[in-house]
Amino acid sequence: MRIPFDSLTLAAVVGELRRLVGCRVQQASQPDDTTLVLSLYGPGGESWLLLSWHAEFARVHLSFRKPRNAPIPSGLLQAVRAHVVGGRLESVEQQGFDRVVRLSFRGPKGRRDLVLEAMGKHSNLALLDDGGRILSCGKVVGRSKSRRPVLPGHPYAPPPFAARPSLLDATDPSGLEDREGASPFLLKWIRAHPGGFDAAMAEVRAAAGGATGAYLAPGHGAYPLNPAALGLEAFERPSISVALDQHYSAHLVRVSFEQARSSLEGQLRRVLAARLRALEGVRQGLEEAAEADSVTRQAELILAFGPSTEPGSLSVPAFDAEGRPVELTIDAEAGWLGTAERLFAKAKRLKAAARELAIRMGRLTEEIGDLEAYLAKLGSASQLREVEEVREVAAARRWLSQQRSSKGGEAERAFDGHRIREVSGPGGVVALVGLNAEANDYLTTRVAKPNDLWLHVRGAVSAHVVIPTGNRPERIKREQLEWAARLAVENSPSKHSGFVPVDYTLKKHVRKPRGSSPGAVFYTHEKTIHVEREKGASAT
Repeated sequence: MRIPFDSLTLAAVVGELRRLVGCRVQQASQPDDTTLVLSLYGPGGESWLLLSWHAEFARVHLSFRKPRNAPIPSGLLQAVRAHVVGGRLESVEQQGFDRVVRLSFRGPKGRRDLVLEAMGKHSNLALLDDGGRILSCGKVVGRSKSRRPVLPGHPYAPPPFAARPSLLDATDPSGLEDREGASPFLLKWIRAHPGGFDAAMAEVRAAAGGATGAYLAPGHGAYPLNPAALGLEAFERPSISVALDQHYSAHLVRVSFEQARSSLEGQLRRVLAARLRALEGVRQGLEEAAEADSVTRQAELILAFGPSTEPGSLSVPAFDAEGRPVELTIDAEAGWLGTAERLFAKAKRLKAAARELAIRMGRLTEEIGDLEAYLAKLGSASQLREVEEVREVAAARRWLSQQRSSKGGEAERAFDGHRIREVSGPGGVVALVGLNAEANDYLTTRVAKPNDLWLHVRGAVSAHVVIPTGNRPERIKREQLEWAARLAVENSPSKHSGFVPVDYTLKKHVRKPRGSSPGAVFYTHEKTIHVEREKGASAT
């Protein structure tokens, strides 16, 4: 059960903060994007006042840890330092019985107000001048996003909520949900009170006036009323700020841990899925490469029986090793000898591909095992340090460079910050796709090797697509080239056309003219593939 920072909690904090009226603001710090900490100095020494407009953890209370500071001060922090630091806290007022508090300061520039709205995703902090105009704010809210814009230079307007009677004025248990300050948690507490409605409301009013204690329910939250009636184990604390500070200090550590673990786990699972798809492609490639022996036998039979065929014949009658008759087709232009030579060359390519695919399969299998092991380690982690250890390994293995995966083994990788996508295709082939002009430039001039295959839509704008070949471009099959050509088309303005020509050549025949714009190249020795697009077709 989550205990919220509701109107009653805010009222208890306001009662505590009023003891600091007259304190001088010595410093202002901003530990993160949604937290401001003011250092107040008075007769009791130094106090740190924390104000957060986080969408989930918005709150205000005294903190008991010296705040750190972001390396680059935000505009809000600079404005607070210029207008509030050096002044004195003049008043602390809750707006009605809602989750809005106004802190007024008096300094050399006159009165300045900080208004914190602790209202979930609409939480915000605004610094106002003595005329109620916004000097700066935690979140700028434009007119297009809200009927109540929050913009520097514009007058501040309170949240546009209809006026409602306060929960503190309720005299009977009916209609409590429609009253100001009636959080679901507080209503549950009132209804569960063993002394009934009147006794419960007496405690609520006392808490709103700062006259009751403060309770910490570990793992659940802090509250000015004892939540034991709701079945929560709670411990009394000296003040509501102590209870809140202890809760959020521990809770935010847990949240940071869970977020870090969840984020890293998601990335590793996406990498694992991509590797599994790549492994399936390698297996398919090995199945195709297994035809090498059959192709070699066909070539040998053509050599053995070809000389006895009639000139111009398109087939060779032969007998296999078991003496069974077979009919072997030959190419009319190449003849039986040329057909045999082509088949021997094909068998050689298939055997070479099988060797490379077997190596790739071993590497992928090992990497998949490592990924599964680190995912298991991540699942059993209980401290942020353990998550960071896995993250360090993942970064070293380049697993974190994979940012997005989708159907077809598609992933963006980090190439010195350039948007280059890695896509797994048929037979385990991989293609690299530039996603903008700068990425195209980097891919072609810095990543691609001389004997890699390079593709681009002819005479039009498109992504540069590179197929790494390991210095053996001849092993790339026609179907793999056609697949890569479709990638070039899909990443171009021609993607909705029905028939698109795509040029391909070796990267060593691609040149970038001196002084040309990013992505501009010229190329020679090209061949062309015509991509016929079907509605809904995809290269991946």
